[in-house]
Amino acid sequence: MGNGIQPNETAIYIVAADTNPSGVTSADRITGEIENWSLSGGNQDVESVPVFGDGTTTAFLDKEKPREQFELSFDVYINNTASSTLDRWDTYKFGTGLTSATEGSAKAIFIESYTGTKYKSFAMNNCRAVTWEPGQAADDFLKGTITFKFSPTTSAGAANLMTSSVQTTSLPNWS
Repeated sequence: MGNGIQPNETAIYIVAADTNPSGVTSADRITGEIENWSLSGGNQDVESVPVFGDGTTTAFLDKEKPREQFELSFDVYINNTASSTLDRWDTYKFGTGLTSATEGSAKAIFIESYTGTKYKSFAMNNCRAVTWEPGQAADDFLKGTITFKFSPTTSAGAANLMTSSVQTTSLPNWS
């Protein structure tokens, strides 16, 4: 194989929001359930708006729009080894009430890859599960896609996303 990061070199942790990276432990690791993950969003658009110029030319102002939310999605298989794993993904979306009248709490999510010599880590804070789409075919496992959304920053201006080539526990604390 090439030099890419392999699945057996990646660990994913989901914990309570505002858990500092140094507080993540191996007990928080999601094992044997996630098939793939993707991170998108956070884009910021700049629009050029024509304005009146000096009478012979048109001038332009750049209007910066707010940065959009990030989306983090996981395709998962429901692991039936314990009640906690059977309800894990439902709880992220619906909270402990497990009904459409309740909501899950915000999470901090850490994705860490280690190649044996190098790390690549992503840390996302204040992630809310916005969709959970379970399904099953007659010849397949129960599986689903869950999507979390989070803003680029908190209301105080602190980052909700960090990425670095260090071990997760070496990332700075959330501000």
